[in-house]
Amino acid sequence: MNLFRSLFYFMWLVALVGMTNCSAENPAKSNLDGVTPEDLIDFNQKKVRRQHVFIDSLVASMHSPDFPYYVETTTGLRVWSSEAFLARSPLNPGDTVQWVGELMLMDSSLVHAWTEEESLRFRWNQSDWPAGFHELATLLASEQQAVCIIPSHIAWGLTGFPPLIPQEAVLLLNVRQQLPQLRPTESSGDDEKRSTWNFLLDGMEQGRLPGDS
Repeated sequence: MNLFRSLFYFMWLVALVGMTNCSAENPAKSNLDGVTPEDLIDFNQKKVRRQHVFIDSLVASMHSPDFPYYVETTTGLRVWSSEAFLARSPLNPGDTVQWVGELMLMDSSLVHAWTEEESLRFRWNQSDWPAGFHELATLLASEQQAVCIIPSHIAWGLTGFPPLIPQEAVLLLNVRQQLPQLRPTESSGDDEKRSTWNFLLDGMEQGRLPGDS
């Protein structure tokens, strides 16, 4: 995938440059006794601005005929797709969203790889996944492929998700969305089957296995 590969190499170069500057910008190396609340606020605002500039530089470098459609949301989500963002998913709270693809950090570290056999599944607007995941799900139709940059404030933010996700990490997703409840079947009892399927998945996510009393 040309776009994803281009992002990978660009992130590697930027991360290499960033490592040469991080020590000079770390407030931990200064005299903490002289740091005021205003200093901390200013420091955090500068980090937010640097992250925004970094993401903008990634976006400016990306031009792929395979992913001609691009959208930026008000929260800062940046998404590319081979299809237009027209058929937004009719999701309801609790609907199952399923992704096949990869989750990476901006230093090109692979965090998760989801396959057809072991896909990521979460309940839209209910599961405890980052807000950026739920927002991306609303942009994509079933079987739509997308590459997405998620800024840290709608990812795992200041806490991170140790040991996999560091603090204030920007995420890169390359996923194909699947919506099990929207898959066509030949049976006349489609609605009933979809409801049963969602009920089983929701129960498994809460630790209840099929057959448990």
